[in-house]
Amino acid sequence: TGIIPSLVLNEYGFDFIVLGVLMYFLREKKDLLCVVYSIFCIYQFSSEMFTSGTGNATQWMMIIALPFMLRYNRQKGPGLKYFFYVFYPAHTFLLFWLANYIFANNG
Repeated sequence: TGIIPSLVLNEYGFDFIVLGVLMYFLREKKDLLCVVYSIFCIYQFSSEMFTSGTGNATQWMMIIALPFMLRYNRQKGPGLKYFFYVFYPAHTFLLFWLANYIFANNG
């Protein structure tokens, strides 16, 4: 799937593709966007709690992004495009390394 994208095998699953499509079509209807996004976050929380059973459900915290999305004014911000090309993989690597370090020393 590295060369040809797949709608089923993506980082967060098909649910997030549906969410992205819904967000696109609801971009002008802020009230409905809030409702749909909140319901999706509740769904995410309940499905994580049901499947993990450990109480380690964190993806639902994406609700924190909603106020920032609502403040979007369709204007281009500062040109930090290349910063995020470095930041995203660097912070993912750092968190992965930190989790393994903590697990190795406390496991």
